[in-house]
Amino acid sequence: MKIGMIIAIPEEVNILNKKLSMYKTNHINSITGINIHIYKLYYTTIFLIQSGIGKISSSIACYILINKYKVKFIINIGSAGSVNNNIKILDIILATDLIYHDVNLTNWGYAIGQIPQLPKSFHTNYILRNNVKNIFNQYNIKYHEGLIISGDSFVKNKKHIIQSFPYALSVDMESASIGQVCFQLKKPILIIKIISDLCNNNSLKMFKQHINKISYKIYKIIKYFINISYHEKIY
Repeated sequence: MKIGMIIAIPEEVNILNKKLSMYKTNHINSITGINIHIYKLYYTTIFLIQSGIGKISSSIACYILINKYKVKFIINIGSAGSVNNNIKILDIILATDLIYHDVNLTNWGYAIGQIPQLPKSFHTNYILRNNVKNIFNQYNIKYHEGLIISGDSFVKNKKHIIQSFPYALSVDMESASIGQVCFQLKKPILIIKIISDLCNNNSLKMFKQHINKISYKIYKIIKYFINISYHEKIY
């Protein structure tokens, strides 16, 4: 089975790359400047792309994984900011839906965040999500499940986001664009985010303070996912 994995920045992927180094079969610097790490574990091949930050970078990475490497599904895992008072630092978010927070065509009759001719939100895959929930429950990992919103900005003031998306749990810069690519190319998607900051004036300081812990959590989640996929059918 081929799995495509998108992680935005080096700080998020460092520990995972080190821990999986013995399984690495190839490292490619693509013509787009994106680093692609290929790992072979049991019967699974993981194509891990460090995409870079933002909607365009993540969209390119997602298209490469789907079109060039023919992966069965896409996983995006990384850091995000909390826009919900009940969501705290290092909490895990399992996305059900993905929406852009920086798209507004409401004057044309579309919902806030909606791209014309596309759905109001992009859904993650129910089967993948349920399997990850089973993994989390098996290892007593707490998580929240719900809406993640995305845009090309590092959010330091969540007031306007809460007004437009009162049910959102977290905000990042990649999830919705990956969701759109997967929707249009009919590819299942799984999104997992770990909270790095609270979207306030201390966000950058919080991010830097917690990114190493987030990187380790990313490794642990992927490790559990790989172990389960060896014994059971994930998708």
